[in-house]
Amino acid sequence: ALYYTYNVLFSQAFLGLDVGYRKQLKIAGIGYSCEYNSGSHSLVFKLGLSHVVNFLLDKHIEAICPKSRLIVLKSFDKKVLHNCVQNIQKLRKPNSYKELGIYQSGVVYPTKVGKKT
Repeated sequence: ALYYTYNVLFSQAFLGLDVGYRKQLKIAGIGYSCEYNSGSHSLVFKLGLSHVVNFLLDKHIEAICPKSRLIVLKSFDKKVLHNCVQNIQKLRKPNSYKELGIYQSGVVYPTKVGKKT
């Protein structure tokens, strides 16, 4: 049983070294934005809080911000990349009513109808 587990982990590691893994994050909300600070290898978020949020990236992750509301993360390690994306999404979770927050592109999030009066 462990043979198949190790086989999948090995194939994912080989694919990561060969091609690499990539995730896109979209930021939705008025006044929300992000910048990449190459000096400290961090992302600087403006998420409607009273302060800006600095998020330090792991040394194995490359970040690109082509637009102020789009983040592209690249890495050869799938697990590290997934953990980083989850930690970024914890800063401002996707809101199912107002459609605000940090979303992964390609993932469908359920939206709910608000209060009807």
